[in-house]
Amino acid sequence: GLWVIGARRTRGCTASGSAHAGADPAFAKPVSIIVDTDCGFDDLMAIACLTQSAPGRLALVTTVHGMSAQPSISARCVREMLQRITDDASSNIQVESGASEPIVPLHPEHAISSFRWLDIYRKGLDDWITAAFGVDLGEIRKTACMETSAKHAASEILRQLRGSEDNSVDLIALGPLTNIAAVIEAVPVGLLERKLRKVWIMGGSLDHSKGMFGPGQISELNF
Repeated sequence: GLWVIGARRTRGCTASGSAHAGADPAFAKPVSIIVDTDCGFDDLMAIACLTQSAPGRLALVTTVHGMSAQPSISARCVREMLQRITDDASSNIQVESGASEPIVPLHPEHAISSFRWLDIYRKGLDDWITAAFGVDLGEIRKTACMETSAKHAASEILRQLRGSEDNSVDLIALGPLTNIAAVIEAVPVGLLERKLRKVWIMGGSLDHSKGMFGPGQISELNF
């Protein structure tokens, strides 16, 4: 997918959003990171890499409907993964579940559940999580709450922002934007502008008329 930058372009950044340390004074200031994810293969790998490349920066992970079956199960998987790959200093990373469905119901042909490859993808994801991190998904599914709310994730994101210094938080949205929409709906005026340094969104086509696979075809999953 294409990385879409939802903040001003800073000196020293490339088109893909990468930056050289020290190229911009903003990068010298400690930045905490919030990740909102639907926990596909790529998202989990990104979170794992983030804990190693920016230790101590990841403050909150919220999960949302999408590639994985349920945000509550995804949240449990992320917690288990983080326990296995991070040290004691990173053990306070907060993980919370969010929206289990879109705010506006999708047309059946556009819903991810209509994709023929989805069951194979999720089976492969389950097998990979079990093999890589030793997570017992069967046990998690027995105890996980199946209905979760975007409002819960939004409240945790807002709590994190309120407790942060101005211009000190990066928000990375890797999945459908339902939790982020709930944040925007509930946020006090001016809070996002003050607290967020950058917003990163992973997606493809912004023009729904073009679709993900050509004109008139399915829109980009995350949008």
